[in-house]
Formats: sequence, structure tokens, C-alpha cells
Amino acid sequence: MSSFGISGTNAHVILEEAPEVSAEVVEAPSEPGLVPVVVSGASAAALRGQAERLAAWLSSGSGLSHR
Repeated sequence: MSSFGISGTNAHVILEEAPEVSAEVVEAPSEPGLVPVVVSGASAAALRGQAERLAAWLSSGSGLSHR
């Protein structure tokens, strides 16, 4: 079957490799920024309980490293 028929189309595309991009070196900030903590619960009481447990854990310092 030929694409030169009455409604046929003949097209060509030439692709080239994109120019190389040099990688930028990004330094990490010396102090970590703020990180949001998402708390959820099925009800207002459950949400409050989750928030209280999280606050207690953060206050205890368990598993946290301080600079």
C-alpha cells in the first residue's frame, strides 16, 4: 500500500540530540527548614488524640537528633 494515493500523506521528521546541559551543584542549607507534619483522624476527638500523642513524642526527644 502506498501513501501517494489521492488522500495519502508523505512526511519526514529529522530529530537531533538535545544539547548537553551541565549539572549545577546545589549546596544543602546549613540548618534544616521547617517541615509540615500532617495529622489526621476519623473524628475531632481522634484528631486531637493523634496530635497529643505526636506532641508527647516530640517533647520526649525520642529518635531525634539536635544540632
